[in-house]
Amino acid sequence: MTSSKCSTIGVLSTIGSQVSLFAMAGLSIVRLNGIGRSLRVPGEVDLVMSLKVTFGILITVVTSAAIAIAPLIHVLENFFVNGVKFADELKIFIGAQGKGNIHRILEAYYGRMKDTTL
Repeated sequence: MTSSKCSTIGVLSTIGSQVSLFAMAGLSIVRLNGIGRSLRVPGEVDLVMSLKVTFGILITVVTSAAIAIAPLIHVLENFFVNGVKFADELKIFIGAQGKGNIHRILEAYYGRMKDTTL
């Protein structure tokens, strides 16, 4: 129910927040692992370790993008609605959950309507 610019800004903001969250969680796990192995001499950085780090970064970015983009998918649109508020004097929308139900109520009230989303 928003413009594409607003959705894009929201997606980028969510990706940034999720990457930050996952990075902090990952760094905490690495630090705990380092404390547990503090008496061991660290090994060399080889190709396998570099691939593990690259894979971790890729998984973090892909998961963050999936979390940010999922609410924009048309099939999941009603699942991620966090609230629709109407004026208290509008009693016609009592019990109407989701955009589809609200659209049907408006169509029944006003007659024929375009079936497009904003």
